Amino acid sequence: MGIWFEHRLPEAGKALHRLVGWVASGEVRTPATQPLPLAEAAEAHRLLETGQTTGKLILKP
Repeated sequence: MGIWFEHRLPEAGKALHRLVGWVASGEVRTPATQPLPLAEAAEAHRLLETGQTTGKLILKP
């Protein structure tokens, strides 16, 4: 995809603008996220191993 964007910057910019609009309007939904402090990395790992998560886990420093 990187090469496509590199050689088609105007089209890529228009596509990104449309995508951001769809996300802003709720037409496209992003995956759920669950931020956790870095100190809870072991808990994050446990949640991933047990399949108790949906979406993405984000460790924050």
